[in-house]
Amino acid sequence: MSNNWYNTGFACGRFTRALWKTLADPGKQAIASPSASAPGAVLSKRAKTPEAIQQELAIKMMRSVPAIVRRNGISLNQWFYTHTAPVLPEESPQLELFPS
Repeated sequence: MSNNWYNTGFACGRFTRALWKTLADPGKQAIASPSASAPGAVLSKRAKTPEAIQQELAIKMMRSVPAIVRRNGISLNQWFYTHTAPVLPEESPQLELFPS
């Protein structure tokens, strides 16, 4: 894989992550003006219940951890060290320049 393709994929991943974070955070979204909202709508922030807070935290965790890791209980650090161990070079047989 060439360096350009790697950088393109990396940039797309960062863009996608930033987009998901922007869409998921309602506090940073623009609040509609009262004239544009439905009549009688209240534009105040409600106090969140503990259940709603726990649900939001669970959703954030689910978005940040891959499904296969959640389902199988895999430790990503252990998997990384197991599957990316350095490969030691094999010793090549020495050629004799002047056989006896």
